[in-house]
Amino acid sequence: MTVRPFGSARGEHYRYNGKITVGWQASWGPSFSATDTYASDWYVKPDPNKGPYRDNGFLRPKGYFRVAARCSVNNPRIHMDRYPDGATVTYRTKLDGNLNPRTPPTLEGAVFSAVGGARTKALLKLKNGNSIQLANDLIEARKTINMVAGPVIAVASAYKAAKNGRWNDVPRHLGVTRLRQSPSRTTADKWLEYQFGWLPLLGEIHNGTEMLREGFLSSASSPIARVVGTHSESYDWHNPSNQNEALQLSGTITARCGLYYGASDALLRALDDTGLLNPFAVAWEAVPFSFVVDWFVPVGNTLSAITASAGLRFVAGWESERHDKTEKVYMRKLDPHPNPEMTTTLIDPGLYQSESSYMFRNVLSSFPLPGLYAAPKPFTTKRVTLALALLRQMF
Repeated sequence: MTVRPFGSARGEHYRYNGKITVGWQASWGPSFSATDTYASDWYVKPDPNKGPYRDNGFLRPKGYFRVAARCSVNNPRIHMDRYPDGATVTYRTKLDGNLNPRTPPTLEGAVFSAVGGARTKALLKLKNGNSIQLANDLIEARKTINMVAGPVIAVASAYKAAKNGRWNDVPRHLGVTRLRQSPSRTTADKWLEYQFGWLPLLGEIHNGTEMLREGFLSSASSPIARVVGTHSESYDWHNPSNQNEALQLSGTITARCGLYYGASDALLRALDDTGLLNPFAVAWEAVPFSFVVDWFVPVGNTLSAITASAGLRFVAGWESERHDKTEKVYMRKLDPHPNPEMTTTLIDPGLYQSESSYMFRNVLSSFPLPGLYAAPKPFTTKRVTLALALLRQMF
């Protein structure tokens, strides 16, 4: 939930608009109640000017920080003590929550993944959209030749058999005989060949044609351009269930990385666009089933981004993190009354809920290094289909 500041002045601000009634009520008459006032809003604005500044006609980003929080729900917990003679006392007690929600112990991993994903995605956008992978193509050359040659030879053999009147041999050459293999396995093989053979090959041919049309060294000079990469990670943490008071911390971290750049070395750009500059990415592509790992942690993207800035000059850049988080506190249970002749009953668990929005931006002085990150949706329909086809081929 987005939390908006309630003031524009620089500095730290609180607003005490929250009120909660606590106390106790005895069944035989006596009672006590009090109304507590608590901080309902909090806002910090250390920098009054967050916009970029103009430097020789170029807008350069600046560092910035802001955090705002509010308490949206503050209901007391209610419990009742019952005496042996049937008399009761009902208590209303305020829960202890943080106006600025706490962060879970697992937050570091989510931040690492969000920042790494934003950096990697921004760097990958520096690459030419028509890049080709000559090094990978050389490694896969034999498989590609066999893939293309197979259908050509099959059609040619079938044509020759038909021309010579050997019609019974035509289905065998075309691979449609009954005893060849099960239909489901044949379908799986063809699907995998299409996804990992024909589609990449046609894409490489198209991109290579575009690069030849535009010229490998066409980016020798270019104006300043900008790319932005964004990656988000969510979390939902609960304290141990054996504790009486429940604490739930949830939130979303959104990291962004913006880069301003220009061309500096057309030859390096051409080498990177043709896939000849990054041995790490080439080696990873050669690892069997590396694409399955990429479904969960895109290692290939991270390795490919290592040389994404080759041949480019860094002009300016920034990184930002926005953390929207929520804290909920309520009672799961109460300990038994210390007097064994009395009983304690939880009537209302109560609820303290607060939300905050935290944002900061740092200025970069050079191209950042890429980082690993978790894929947001590893189980897409296409990937499940590929996994089933792989399993069918293996078994």
